Amino acid sequence: MLKTWKIKRELRRFKVQTLEIMHLASGNRNRARYDREERPKVVTTLGDAAALPDMAILLIYQPKALLKSLFLTLEHLDEQGVSVVLVANHTLSSADVDRLRPHCHLIVQRPNIGYDFGGYREGMLTLFDRGITPETLFVLNDSVWFPLARTCTLIQQAKAAPEDVFGIFRNTKNKDVKHHHLQSYFYRFKKNVIKDPQFQNFWRTMPFFDTKRLIVRQFEVKLTGRLSSMGFSIGSRLTPPDIEAAGLGLSDDELLEVAAYHRQATLRGRAIFEKMVELTPDDPDWGPTRTKAITDSRFKYYLIDAHPIMLFKYLDVPFLKKSREYHYYSQRDAVIAGGFHTGFDPIIQAEVLGWNASGVAGKPNDDSFPPIPAR
Repeated sequence: MLKTWKIKRELRRFKVQTLEIMHLASGNRNRARYDREERPKVVTTLGDAAALPDMAILLIYQPKALLKSLFLTLEHLDEQGVSVVLVANHTLSSADVDRLRPHCHLIVQRPNIGYDFGGYREGMLTLFDRGITPETLFVLNDSVWFPLARTCTLIQQAKAAPEDVFGIFRNTKNKDVKHHHLQSYFYRFKKNVIKDPQFQNFWRTMPFFDTKRLIVRQFEVKLTGRLSSMGFSIGSRLTPPDIEAAGLGLSDDELLEVAAYHRQATLRGRAIFEKMVELTPDDPDWGPTRTKAITDSRFKYYLIDAHPIMLFKYLDVPFLKKSREYHYYSQRDAVIAGGFHTGFDPIIQAEVLGWNASGVAGKPNDDSFPPIPAR
């Protein structure tokens, strides 16, 4: 007999997929309408910083107030020799524009249409229309805190990487190679990519969708494959084998903590670690079971919501997700409980503590998420 939560989950999935088909059909019309009616309203302000050989499109959505961590990011990019085109998916006060001007080459204010990729497109078209073709172009957004510490070397590593396109993590879970993708909160493109007509045409003709899920599926998941099909080489700082190796390197106590976190915070985590529930490191089946949980599951394909032991002790990840979804709230709780935040810049420390103190969106045990089994 099917469980009620599974039936409700599948019914909701069917509804979402039906709506997505309708949204897909309207994507090009939405883009044409945006370019005709909304793009003329975009406001671009020249900042004090010069255009440099290395540039970044930094997308933000901070309509209530600009965070102190934003200026930490801007200062870090400046220290790394990267000039910034800041794209705000909202209007900015004149006072905020004045605060941003010393840190940016251009400041772009646009309607919040098209989510992150709508903002990325605005930044790209701003560069294309001005004839600016940097040697290296970073594309990042403020959905994560970055850098967590001023000593971060990710920008240097990305500049030095030989590949045409570079990111933090390349997910290879999908059996279809063209869906192996870099995660979209951090890209680095070389000049040969930026000036390529196919690359520019992708951004100029990019459809606009009204749902975040479609943005992820149509752009984040497919962009890397499209770039690869254009002949560009793809690289990343981390890959699934790196996550697997880190998981296998966990001590028994660390693995128990990681397993407890994933079983409480994520549905797939329960599936991955369910066979470990009744075991302890003293059980004969412990070794084979812990190895199987790491190597024969989807564990290695997920980085951004990993336990902080994995992120910071073993993988040296320089970012932390800001989302108020339950599993990211749980992740930040684990960051705080484990004292990992004490290694962050004081500005980030304060924001992480304040973020979790302000509450969480969603609950782990709703109709689509089965109750945690009693141990």
